[in-house]
Amino acid sequence: MAGKEISRRGFLRGRFRDQDPEDGSNGDGADGSITPDTPASRRPRAIPLLRPPGAIDEPLFMEKCTACDRCIDACPHDVLFRAGPRFRAAAGTPTFDPALAACVLCEDMPCVTACDTGALIPEIGFQMGTALIDTQQCLAHQGTFCSVCYERCPV
Repeated sequence: MAGKEISRRGFLRGRFRDQDPEDGSNGDGADGSITPDTPASRRPRAIPLLRPPGAIDEPLFMEKCTACDRCIDACPHDVLFRAGPRFRAAAGTPTFDPALAACVLCEDMPCVTACDTGALIPEIGFQMGTALIDTQQCLAHQGTFCSVCYERCPV
């Protein structure tokens, strides 16, 4: 193969397909960063984060949150944890995974009151996800008793 040698990882990621033989680049910028010209198929997918109750809109949350861990430490059910490095800019900020432990929306909201930066506000509604229901498949929408959603909902 002419040009620069491609690593096994690069080969498996398909980097050989559109490699420029002159410079060995793969269209993602010299350092592998994403550029405006990077095709959508090569851009990383956004990973959704669930924020603690009372979280303001994400861009403002990222500005105000100092990743101080006060909300995480205040959670009596140990639901909140720091987002890992795969979340890039959001790494270290509070999040939770309902598959591991669901937020129970404590009555006194200790996580919200522990936050003094304004990233968590008690007056904001607590929307932490939206269930999508296929009414064609849903027994309750067909008039039959069913409690599966109730039984499986983590909240």
